[in-house]
Amino acid sequence: MTIAIVLTFSGFKLPHYINIIFPATAVMTASWIVVTPLKPRTIFIIQVVVCLLMLLLVAMLNAWAFPVKNFLLILSVVLLLRSCFLFLRNQRLSYVQKALCVSVTSMVLSFFY
Repeated sequence: MTIAIVLTFSGFKLPHYINIIFPATAVMTASWIVVTPLKPRTIFIIQVVVCLLMLLLVAMLNAWAFPVKNFLLILSVVLLLRSCFLFLRNQRLSYVQKALCVSVTSMVLSFFY
């Protein structure tokens, strides 16, 4: 609780300060999922929606703040998006595995931006 207060009263609000919140958020979300009796398909759908919204927001912010003119960067983003969609379409993975893979590739893509 005190960490969040320190971050909000900080005079510097740089975007990379958000990265330190991810591990704590992951632990809190995992504990909520363990206690809540959700089906794996429901977890998968929630995770896909959250990842898509996150990727759209990150793409819009990046396009607005830093217009990309380098072809290699565009190609890298397309390849990362392709890997994300390949995990979605893979029939051999369970819903929990798909949710995890989509989350990880979305996180990698957002950090790449």
